[in-house]
Amino acid sequence: MAGQAEKKQAKKAESSIQYYLYGIIAVNALYFLGRVFMFWSSMGKWNLCGMLLFTGVSYFTFGAIKSSLEVGANYEMYLDLFLVNLATQALVTFSDYGWLLYLAVPGYAGWKIVKLVMDYARASQTN
Repeated sequence: MAGQAEKKQAKKAESSIQYYLYGIIAVNALYFLGRVFMFWSSMGKWNLCGMLLFTGVSYFTFGAIKSSLEVGANYEMYLDLFLVNLATQALVTFSDYGWLLYLAVPGYAGWKIVKLVMDYARASQTN
């Protein structure tokens, strides 16, 4: 009975990780088949750099999600970045305008910073 919760957590972590891995494989297959093979004429050095960015972000976020699931920690922020990365990669397969979705990441970070500054200003006004 003592290890029952840990076994459930490990089983849930393993099944969740498989879904995220399938997502990476599916989007990368779409990207490589579409962008590399079908639209190679539009593939420039910046798109190759983007491919490295997609790979790096996927590797980082997948590892962070996996570690968080294994210890039972919150992985919501990593999941958000993971999903934005995969969605951007899928959109970039068909159009360079797909890169605009990545603007959600600095936009969200900017919003969090502005909110933090506003909360600090309000707190200092009340004191």
